[in-house]
Order: sequence, then structure tokens, then C-alpha cells
Amino acid sequence: MEHLTLRKKAFTINLVLALSLVLVPGIISAHNPTEEVSGTNQALPGRINGKTSAGPVLQQKLAKLLEGETSGGKFWSSARGHQRSEGTVLASSGAGQETVYSGPGCPSGAPVQSYDVLAINVDITLNRFLDHDPGGYMYVLAENLEGVRAEEKQNEEARQGKADSADSKKGKGRRGKEVPEISADPAVSNGLQGDFIQPLVIRANQGECLVINFTNQLSNGESASLHIHGSTLYVASTGEAAIATNPDAMASPGGGITYKWWIAPDTQEGIHYFHSHGNERFQTGHGLFGALIVEPAGSKFLDPFTGEELKSGWLAIIEDSNGPDFREFVTIYHEIGNDAFRPLDREDGKLPLVDPITKSY
Repeated sequence: MEHLTLRKKAFTINLVLALSLVLVPGIISAHNPTEEVSGTNQALPGRINGKTSAGPVLQQKLAKLLEGETSGGKFWSSARGHQRSEGTVLASSGAGQETVYSGPGCPSGAPVQSYDVLAINVDITLNRFLDHDPGGYMYVLAENLEGVRAEEKQNEEARQGKADSADSKKGKGRRGKEVPEISADPAVSNGLQGDFIQPLVIRANQGECLVINFTNQLSNGESASLHIHGSTLYVASTGEAAIATNPDAMASPGGGITYKWWIAPDTQEGIHYFHSHGNERFQTGHGLFGALIVEPAGSKFLDPFTGEELKSGWLAIIEDSNGPDFREFVTIYHEIGNDAFRPLDREDGKLPLVDPITKSY
């Protein structure tokens, strides 16, 4: 996965596209699009956002990447033309492509940004209508596990109507079944404002040593890992790159691994998608993914509502010691990637593929 960062004055948006669609490496830079940037995110000549057409080098690269990604017909012809003009292409990551590379270890004396991260099973409630995925997964900071379980319980009680008062009303569900009205407030806020159950977003600064103490707490006997795209993540105990083919990078059930990444001072700011290389498609499709954001050197991450230090979350105020402070938003697009899968409604029936009222898919 690659990142798209747009900064205007004191305003930053980070975009992650999860699973089957990725922004192809080398296409988008968060800085001057004609500037050469070291590392995995090299920019190519040309502008983005349609202001000017992409340069000939980029055009050729885009054309090659688009081969095999689209089929015939007017729709795909139009889509290819649009993506070429924008200088951005959505394409599958492809089998065998590795996104973690060997690099230097953390130097002694480097400031450390450390996180204790768990991989867990969780019943993910998708909205305030209490539709849910009981087979969900997620990464969570160890300190927030209790909060996740409390929200999980609150959502289940809201589905069952267990918090109803003695005079609670009942109504007909989607299949004519009598169900209690929702009187308990679901633990899903509009926009996931501070919810514990949400994709994990963590941050580290340029020049820091990122340390992730990862523990696999999956209850179904699956192995799991934490793989950060576009990084030089390595296994602390061996110094070897934390790639999919390295068995030391995978945590067996109940096991743990410490990962490290020396985020060099010249590392490009921006977002790095992470996921598991366990039962990869199923785990990631049902929620085991997140994002690590590289922030300017010396930055502090603050909760925009309280002004206190922020450990994780999609919304933050970044206090930049070397520049203007800015507010940051991380937008994550996610799809299960399996058209046969159907989440459950609050009655534990499968959601219809076609809306019965609007008749839309």
C-alpha cells in the first residue's frame, strides 16, 4: 500500500485504500512532484490532481501498470484515460511483490516510539443500526483492550435489548421476527469519534526508532504478524527484515515478536499501511489492518478534543516543532473483498444484497 497526502496550510489528509486496491509506488509524493525523494516513494516528473498531464516517463509507467488491470469496453477505456491524465493508478499489489526492505538498525541513542500491539478477534459492529461482523479481527493497543471488550459487550446488549426498561417496546424485524427496540445506546459513534473499535492508526516521527511489541491473541489457532509497507521493518531478535518469507516475523498463537524500524531523518512524511501475513486475505478482509504515519521530526501528537497526548486514532493535532502545527485526518477505505460475504443485521440475519426499499445493490 502507498499513501496519498495532501497538505494545505495547517491541514493534512492521509488516505489509505485497504485490501485489493493500492496506490502504485512511485506515483504520488507528498512534496514537490518534480523532486527526487530517497527511499521507496520516488516521485516522477509531472503534476497530479489534473493540473497538468503526467510527464512521458510517468505516462509510460502508467500504461505498463494498467496492462492486465482492466478489460475492454468504453468504461475501462475511459478509466484508463482518466488515470493516465491524473498521474495516479489503482492496481493490485501483485503476487511476490515485497514491500519491506533491508535497512539499517536503530542507532544507539535514537529517540524511541514504542507501542504494545495485540491481534485479537472481535465482533465488529459496523454502524448504529447494529449490523455486525462476528468474525472480525483487529489490531489494538494493549492498553485499549478492555475498552474494546466493553464496547463489544455494549453493542451486543443493544442488539439483544438487554438494557431495555420494563416498559420497553417491541417491533417487527426484517423477517417479521419480534425484536426489542434499540434502547441501549450502541457503542458506535458517528464518525468513530474516539471509539476503541476502529482500525489502528499510530504515529512515529522522522529520526525515531519505532518499536512494536506485537502479541498474537487470536483465539482460532491462526498465526499473525504486523507487516508495514514501504518500511525497513525488522525482527529485533535477529536483525532480519520482517518480510512474509521470514518465519521469525510470524507470531504463532499466543506468541509475540518485537519489530523495529529506524525511521531515518530523511524518510518521507506520510502514511504506511500495515496488515498481517497470517491467513492474509481473510484476516485483513475482516479488519486486521491499520496505518503508521511518519510525522515531522520532533512532533507531538495531541487529541483534538482534549489537547492531551494521543496514542492512537484517525484524527489528531500534530505539533510540529520545526513548522506550523496542523490537524490530521486519516481516511480508510475498506472492503471485505469477497462478494459472497454478507454481514449480519441486529437479528443475526444476513443483510440483503439488494436493498428492499430502494432496490439498489
